[in-house]
Amino acid sequence: RRQRQMCIRDRRCIVKSDLARVANDFILKAYEENLYLLPTKLLKLVYFMYGHYLQRTGDILFDAKFNALEHGPVIFELYDCIKGLGDVDQFLESEDGKLYITNRNSEYGKKYYDVFNYVWNKYRLFSANTLSNLTHAPNSPWDVTRRIKGKNKEIDAELIKRYFKGEDISNG
Repeated sequence: RRQRQMCIRDRRCIVKSDLARVANDFILKAYEENLYLLPTKLLKLVYFMYGHYLQRTGDILFDAKFNALEHGPVIFELYDCIKGLGDVDQFLESEDGKLYITNRNSEYGKKYYDVFNYVWNKYRLFSANTLSNLTHAPNSPWDVTRRIKGKNKEIDAELIKRYFKGEDISNG
């Protein structure tokens, strides 16, 4: 494996601070474990984090919305920042020009990292293709949204929450 270095992105890429924080936490964790993080894998990890966090806490993790694109649930602003990269190994900058990583010692951080560690441990060794297959499963929020609303439409947070709780969402 090559020696990895973390740095700030050399091309300007701005995302909302709450989304940057989640993405940066995964980027940092991949760096710490010397794992490559393809753009598709980061998109899927952020989606699974959103779904599991919503299911466990009932709280929305960030304001950005997922859309049911051809290749799965995607947040446009995150996708636009990382598309075309071979390995996501640079932190994302937030709209206020700061770099965000979650404080592990705060009350929020403890709840957040309980879910984050679950998601990381469950999905970190899966390939981007395997994670894509999981998000494209029949009767997943991605599948239901594309069937009922159409391609590229916004996936409702409530649909994601119900799916991650194990409910049948086949009819929306």
